[in-house]
Amino acid sequence: GEPLRAQPVTHTVMLDFRGFAAMTDALGGVDVNVTLPFTSTVDDIVYFPPGVNRLNGVQALAFVRERHAFTDGDYQRVRNQQTFLKAVMAKMAADGGLSDRNTVKQLVQTVLPHVTVTPGLTVESLEQLAYSLRATPPGNARFVTLPTAGIGTSWDGQSIIRQNPAATAEVSAALASGTLGEYIAANGLQNGN
Repeated sequence: GEPLRAQPVTHTVMLDFRGFAAMTDALGGVDVNVTLPFTSTVDDIVYFPPGVNRLNGVQALAFVRERHAFTDGDYQRVRNQQTFLKAVMAKMAADGGLSDRNTVKQLVQTVLPHVTVTPGLTVESLEQLAYSLRATPPGNARFVTLPTAGIGTSWDGQSIIRQNPAATAEVSAALASGTLGEYIAANGLQNGN
């Protein structure tokens, strides 16, 4: 495929659970293709049958938070989170939502009370960023998961995924130097691996 191009990270945005649900509802729901059916076990008990499911905000939270229903726990949860984000991008592209400045402004205003941003990132900057993505096909998005040191058990018996500090440092260095695309390609980390 096409080589990945590095994009410097100048700001970060942290969205809380209520904002995540509000964003989903503001989009009129999001369609996800469920390839591994399951029933959520956290908070709202929701069954996700195989095939396309239209998720509202509450259902979307259940979908992206679940890990106990899967034999590979957190790994499937990450795949579901990536599936959901791809579906959000597809929804915005299909509906042309990012092509209309008023729609973008309304979406930003909806989630704004639920986000924490780095200093200097204004409402206008968020609107401009979202609007600038209007011509980007959702299929161009690449998802990457940090390399791990496998699974294990914590001191209190919880199933955990162990951090790989050396790999995390390599990813951090590649991100800082603008060579993340090359690092991803060289280490086979594309498409959520």
